[in-house]
Amino acid sequence: MSSIDHYREESTRKWTEFTRSALRKNQVTLFDGQVLHFSVDEMLLLDAEEEQIRDHVSTILEVARPLNPVLVLLAQPSFEKAFDSVVAGRGRHWLAIQIARKASTAFCLKRGLGGLPGLKSLYERYWAIVQGIVADLGVPIVRVDLSGDRESALAALGSRVMDAGRLASAPRGDGRPGQGDLIAFGRGDLQSMAAFGDVMDVEGDMWIRFNPRLENLEGLHQVREISGNLDIRGNGRLQSLDGLRRLERVRGRLGIVDTPMPSLLGLRRLRSVGGLVVRQNRHLRTTQGIEQLRESGSIVFRANPSLVSLDGLQGVTRTRNDVILNELPQLRSLSGLEALQEIHGNLEISYNDRLEGLEGLESLRVVAGEVRVMNNPKLTKIGRLTVSGSGLTDTR
Repeated sequence: MSSIDHYREESTRKWTEFTRSALRKNQVTLFDGQVLHFSVDEMLLLDAEEEQIRDHVSTILEVARPLNPVLVLLAQPSFEKAFDSVVAGRGRHWLAIQIARKASTAFCLKRGLGGLPGLKSLYERYWAIVQGIVADLGVPIVRVDLSGDRESALAALGSRVMDAGRLASAPRGDGRPGQGDLIAFGRGDLQSMAAFGDVMDVEGDMWIRFNPRLENLEGLHQVREISGNLDIRGNGRLQSLDGLRRLERVRGRLGIVDTPMPSLLGLRRLRSVGGLVVRQNRHLRTTQGIEQLRESGSIVFRANPSLVSLDGLQGVTRTRNDVILNELPQLRSLSGLEALQEIHGNLEISYNDRLEGLEGLESLRVVAGEVRVMNNPKLTKIGRLTVSGSGLTDTR
């Protein structure tokens, strides 16, 4: 069996299993990029023919058809603008990783593609295939044009999707404890979470995404535990997390992405998360607000251009997975990590333009994976970093 056939077989099997499982539940599932992005990308890298790719997308949509799927398409006016926007938004580290990974794939090797021009050629082909698929997809599509007034486009998103009759921007059931996922997605009218005031424990995920007029999280003040992931993303007016002041535990990942908040104030009782990912928050200056955090699966701070301090992490002594500090151009030291003793994953410190030393890691003794310290131009010495682990990569 070829690599392409194997991928198609495994992908179809997983979609079949998911559809059967989802049909037994009274809930809505939001997928980020699964139908088009990952399917087209993976098969293209395997050098599949366009017809094979189109046929596979049709197959998985047919498998999922009993779920009445709706595709939300973030449309861009041109490939050039889309590519430039993604590269600028995700930064140098992401770009370097993508170039390295893609260069060794069947598609690029066969055509001798490499570097930024090679990556661009690959995704120009990807773009063309996706446009062709979307033109004849056979499921309802909500197109969101982000080339103009982004806030207005996102404000209308929730109602447009609901008009398609598929997505409810509210908790399952009556919104009381134990009712499953809590989703506030693309609600142009949402300014607070007051309607959710009775919720105490969320037995699923909590998604608060792309609500352009949401100013605070008041209404979630009773929530103590979330059994799945908590994802707060793309809420352009959200200045504080204070509405989550009673939250103690997130069993899944806590993601805070693309918000205008200057700090993490509001999570004053948070003690345990399955993982912490904080990225692309343009005004975030400090991690103040999570001082009670003791346990995290991973810690990732990436592409926060104003961050100057990690002081809120002062209580974390160990992580079960990676610690990644990447593209933090204002960060000068690692002060705030003094309690950290064990990392049971990789430690990566990279692309931090002003980082001058590793002070703050004096207590670190165990890194189970690799230690990667690279592309930090002002880091002239590592100092006394003595850990047990699998290896050190130092490419300052």
